[in-house]
Amino acid sequence: MSNKLFYPHFEENFVQISKHISLKLEDGRTKIYINNKLFRQCKALIVNIPLARLEKYDDLTSIDDLEQETPNPKYTQSNLSPKEEFWGHCSNIQAWIESDYDTRILHHSLSFPLLRELNNLGDFKAKRVFKDELVFRFINGSKQVKLFLLEEGFLCNFNFEEREVINKGLDELYTTSYFAKTFFSEDEIPLLFDNEELNGIQEIIRPKSFSKSFSRKYSHLKPIYDITEIKELKTLTDITSLALIQNYIAEIKGIDGFTYLRELALNMNEIREIKNLDKLKKLRDLSLSGNIISEIKNLENLIELEFLNLSDNQITKIEGLECLKRLKVLNLWNNKIKDIEGLENLTDLRKLSLGGNNISEIQGLENLKNLRVLVLNSNKISDIKGLEKLTRLKKITFYNNDISEILDFPNLPYLQELSLRMNPINREDIKDLQKNFGSKTRVYF
Repeated sequence: MSNKLFYPHFEENFVQISKHISLKLEDGRTKIYINNKLFRQCKALIVNIPLARLEKYDDLTSIDDLEQETPNPKYTQSNLSPKEEFWGHCSNIQAWIESDYDTRILHHSLSFPLLRELNNLGDFKAKRVFKDELVFRFINGSKQVKLFLLEEGFLCNFNFEEREVINKGLDELYTTSYFAKTFFSEDEIPLLFDNEELNGIQEIIRPKSFSKSFSRKYSHLKPIYDITEIKELKTLTDITSLALIQNYIAEIKGIDGFTYLRELALNMNEIREIKNLDKLKKLRDLSLSGNIISEIKNLENLIELEFLNLSDNQITKIEGLECLKRLKVLNLWNNKIKDIEGLENLTDLRKLSLGGNNISEIQGLENLKNLRVLVLNSNKISDIKGLEKLTRLKKITFYNNDISEILDFPNLPYLQELSLRMNPINREDIKDLQKNFGSKTRVYF
């Protein structure tokens, strides 16, 4: 008689689903074993939908979608006995195996780790479908699935062609929400975005999500004067985030092939001219702070740009921003700007930082109808005016200017904070202003 096992093989509180996978009911909990080693304890079954009702969910593409579509408690498994739940898990995993490890059949938090483990064990079927499943679900899956694959390092071991395909699925993740979380504190985000926008920002993507697969950071490379000297970059043209901070780079070059870049930081270098960025059309965040740039130019092709940091440079004029209609944050702190101009097309700008310049008059802001935060610290402003049309402003800072009196402050219904510290203004005038505002606006002096 043959001793060969046929799968699934059943014993008391034990099922050998396949050569590698078995499930046991131990202490009232279902546990998965791979090659007789504990893999993980199962969570509760997500849903309990009678077979007769399955056609209602034909338009759903995976169990992950089903979880989001059926929050109703009547479909949960809380009323099942441990034995019933055990058999439910056995049935689900058997169906997953019989469907050639289709990751849509199990929850992503189980299907992908299981598939990876089987692939590592040399399971023929798993090795055949592993990368195909990852690419398919990353391109077509939900945001939660994409985040899981990124954060758990599933996308690290792909060749260049495969990574190019995966890159197409990143646009849904590189949202304004991601950059908002990167740039701003939890307290500042509500100042910049409306309630309906905040709903999307609740699903914030953590910057570390990209660090394992698509991000590179090079700091204090001494002496690095030329980006092309970094040999590793020649094979990483599909990365989405690149930081070359506090080096000796004098010229932007050698990155025109990095067409998937969403983030580029070249802070604290010796760059004199903005150039060679015209092919980086997916760029959403550009930071060139702490260089020797004197002119804003060559940005017209970066129409997706939302965050631009040109602080601590030698810029004398605000110009070259006409095509950046999606820009939400502009930082020109610590330059040599005298006039506020060239901002007419930036109608979705949320934060404008012009502190540390030589500005004496507030002007040129009338088109910025969505502006929420205005920073004019350390300038030469003596008169508060030109704010009348900025009715969505929530925070204004005039720290360290020449304001000696406030004759007629505009009506800004959403203003929450006004800073007038380090100005030669009478304290009684400040108190009168605070009284006029009432409790909705806090005046700092």
